[in-house]
Amino acid sequence: EHGLRHRAAEASLKELQDELSGLRRRQAEVVAAKRVADTEVAESQRKAKEVELALGNGIETRRVAMHDELGRLEAELSRELEVCGKLEQALEQERRNGPEMVRQAQGD
Repeated sequence: EHGLRHRAAEASLKELQDELSGLRRRQAEVVAAKRVADTEVAESQRKAKEVELALGNGIETRRVAMHDELGRLEAELSRELEVCGKLEQALEQERRNGPEMVRQAQGD
């Protein structure tokens, strides 16, 4: 009877050791899977930051380019307005001097 109990206890111990071994394997698998998941999350976050920076840099580059273009267009418009002002002055001068030139021509 003592031998039977001893064998039963050994069998129970063996089952518990096998179960413990299986749990340790499963724990190692879970830890490895978590490590992989953590690495993938970190990589995704890094890529998201890169995209965010690239978009930010692209937006800033475009903003600077648009600002430069706006400055160029403003300068061009300023030159055009200056030319228009000079043409208006010349036209007004011609209007004022036109009748005088006609009178001078008739007076000759």
